[in-house]
Amino acid sequence: MTTKRGGLGRNLDSLIPTPIRASGVDAPVAGRLEVDIESIRPNPKQPRSIFDDSELSELAASIKEI
Repeated sequence: MTTKRGGLGRNLDSLIPTPIRASGVDAPVAGRLEVDIESIRPNPKQPRSIFDDSELSELAASIKEI
């Protein structure tokens, strides 16, 4: 007697890959993570190349409020 196998024969882990940790650093589940400024690199695909100083200052102020 054979056992009938249903579905695609795959489990959820094979369909949704586990995220890879960057640099072997454990990211917090909730809260804040401090990153060295030297490790931040600009995105080469960033479409914006001109930034308005007043809008950038407004953005920085809103971030500081958090």
